[in-house]
Amino acid sequence: MNRAVEVARYLVRGVLRRPEVVKVEHVWTPEADLLFLRLPEEERRRLRSEGVAALLRVIETLGREGERTLVVDLR
Repeated sequence: MNRAVEVARYLVRGVLRRPEVVKVEHVWTPEADLLFLRLPEEERRRLRSEGVAALLRVIETLGREGERTLVVDLR
């Protein structure tokens, strides 16, 4: 499993009330790893936009592997 996916799942468990409803999708490309988090509307409304932005930045920082680019997005 990709390190970014593991980091995302770990952090989501600590932040959200119902982490089991979050989908983490990983797409590999030759130059980058793309990570998409799908949060239900209920969980998204509960978090402030600053909290969501911080969560995505932390996942990008901790999940990066070597020289590969990691892009994390919320859907």
